[in-house]
Amino acid sequence: MKYIFILFSALFSITFLTAQNRSDFNINGTVKNIDNPQIVYLRTLKADQNIFVNIDSVKIENGQFEFKGNIENISYASFYIGKDKYPFFLEKGNIKANLEKTNQEEHEVKISVTGTKTNDEFNAFSQKLYKLQSETSQYRDKNQDELTNAILNQDQKKLEQFSEEFSKYVNKISTIIDQQLTNNPNSYTSLVILYQKIESNLISKSNAETLFSKVKPNLKNSNIGITISKLIDEMELTKVRIGDIAPDFSGKNPQGETITLNDNLNKVTIVHFWAPWCPACRAKIHFLQEAYLNFKQKGLNIISICVGEDGEEWRSEINEYQLDWFHISDLAPIQDLYGIQTIPTLFILDKNGKVLEINNIDKDLYTTVQKYLNN
Repeated sequence: MKYIFILFSALFSITFLTAQNRSDFNINGTVKNIDNPQIVYLRTLKADQNIFVNIDSVKIENGQFEFKGNIENISYASFYIGKDKYPFFLEKGNIKANLEKTNQEEHEVKISVTGTKTNDEFNAFSQKLYKLQSETSQYRDKNQDELTNAILNQDQKKLEQFSEEFSKYVNKISTIIDQQLTNNPNSYTSLVILYQKIESNLISKSNAETLFSKVKPNLKNSNIGITISKLIDEMELTKVRIGDIAPDFSGKNPQGETITLNDNLNKVTIVHFWAPWCPACRAKIHFLQEAYLNFKQKGLNIISICVGEDGEEWRSEINEYQLDWFHISDLAPIQDLYGIQTIPTLFILDKNGKVLEINNIDKDLYTTVQKYLNN
């Protein structure tokens, strides 16, 4: 009997140790077109702080890497290589990751993570979106010279044609995103979209609350769900409204000079919030270009406030698209002062700084500015 007990104990110990050593997830990854890749970091979203924290790191050897570990619940995570971030979901199963940089200068990246249910769904949506975004970028780049000439020559017909064609691409992207978010509220993919919209100030607090109210408890209790709930609680309603006197502000332009709103009010002044990484901002910037080139001599002034870091991408975008008006970069204070929730957003002010209109920029901007200049 003693022998049987010892044998049973030994078998139990072997089984227990084997269970302990077995990994919940196995990640096999490949890396392409990334300069001098050496280490890939595996980070998960820390819900209470809304930051990604390291849980592991490995060396990249011959363009490949591998992670193994244990996890209880599905967790929103990211691979980090240098400055590049590749989001996915860390969950039980065998995960295959392909990471690729498609634009060295702008840190545009492409990711394919498959092998588990949540990642397969997220990847299918991401690939569809990436295809449309690539088509949109190709159209923009192909027609950039023609657009620039149309702006310089004040060719209204050509500008309208370009606007209509480009809007078709942008609308396709917006439609896919909105349909996913509206029709599939109980999806981790939809949570990522909602999280990114809140982070980028692309959604109002009321809309975010409505969408999040439809999410099931298990998703709300995930790390990304908890983060979204916290971010919604912290969202503010727009502070500046039509009829208000726009709050004064100041900031540094790309040359390091201080630009102040009240010192640069004109007959009509546009305060424009945007970011170079924002597709919608890029899609609508030509409406501002058109208005400025036509009306700057008649009393129009524009101050563009970049929502984000004072980086090279910001300066490059200003030069590339010949955005020849005032620019400052804002890390949060001005955005908070105005209570901006979505970008692009602009405020049209009169000569005294009174807010005449607030909108997200559309093809009627030309007519709107002309109306106020003629008053």
